[in-house]
Order: sequence, then C-alpha cells, then structure tokens
Amino acid sequence: AGMPATLKHFPGHGWVNADSHVALPVDDRSFAEIETTDLKPFAKYVKRAQLIMPAHVVYPQCDSLPAGFSTFWLKKQLREKLGFKGQIVSDDLCMVGAHSLGEVEDRAVAAIEAGCDLLLVCNRRDQVIRLLDAEIDSTNLIGDGNLSNLRGKVRSVGATIPVNPQVTLLEKQFAHYVDDAFYAQQKSIGESHA
Repeated sequence: AGMPATLKHFPGHGWVNADSHVALPVDDRSFAEIETTDLKPFAKYVKRAQLIMPAHVVYPQCDSLPAGFSTFWLKKQLREKLGFKGQIVSDDLCMVGAHSLGEVEDRAVAAIEAGCDLLLVCNRRDQVIRLLDAEIDSTNLIGDGNLSNLRGKVRSVGATIPVNPQVTLLEKQFAHYVDDAFYAQQKSIGESHA
C-alpha cells in the first residue's frame, strides 16, 4: 500500500516482563548478549528500513537511559555501527516508560538530542498542547525554542526527510496541521479534563 514499515523496538524488547506503557522495563543483559541476539534482526534489515522505533527500556549495562533517549543506542549503535540512514521515530512520549526523563517537554528534548527525528505524543491532547506551548532550550530545536511557532504553520510532510542532526522541528514530519482555532479548542478541552 506504499506505507513504510517501522522496525521496533530497537534494540530489543523481548527479554523484559514489564510493559513500557505502564512501567519502565529494565533489561540487565550485557551488550554482547544483546548484540548476538536482539540486534541481529535490526542488522539484517537496517539497510531496507525507512523507520525504526526505539524501546522505552533501560539496558543498564550499556547506558542508564532508556534506549529512546540514549545516544549510545541511537547514534553510536543504530546510526554509526549499523549504518541506519532512515528516520528514528520515538515511541509514545506519554508512556510510563518515558516518564523518568521528566515532563513531556523534557522527554521531547531528550529524544531529539539522542537522535530521534520524529516524536510521538499519543492519546493526550493536554500533553500535545503543553509541548506546543513549551519554552524549550535545545540547539536541535526551533531557533527561539518555542514550539508554539508551529501552530498554523505545519502541514503533513512527506516521509522523505534528509537525516541531519541539526535539523529543526519545523523540518520534521508532523501528522496533522494545527491551526489557531483548532489549537484554542483543543486547549480548552485539555484544561477542562485536567
């Protein structure tokens, strides 16, 4: 149907019992063990993949951060070692497995700085609005760091986006156009449910 598949959850999610929707899973295996098991399918298909989603799982023998917020996993392993050239899409930043990074705006910055190209904020309009209103300090984001600059300006864009670590959020892929009227309506709905 022309829709690219997403390989997930990098570098592997199968060895943990906890569900990252409701907890932060921890995988205590060594990098060598992960490399000889979980990384094999990613290594095999990485050249054909357009999208890869990292796991909200901590691999403490490799890094103290969940993979989706880890430069070790996203930049060193996925980009450099495996040679992935496509887009890295975060898992949902509202999942409990992401909460250890702080508020949604902290999670967004951490994901972008670790190497994510596209952020998912799902099923929580209040968190989307909070992220759009956030004053964010990051060299990888829009010049003045205010995501509200996106309101009324962002339309859906194609899946072909050059991989560039300095790319701004305005050049990232967004699923929906958010105009000022829609934004105001959603903000009032979010405030009434807060």
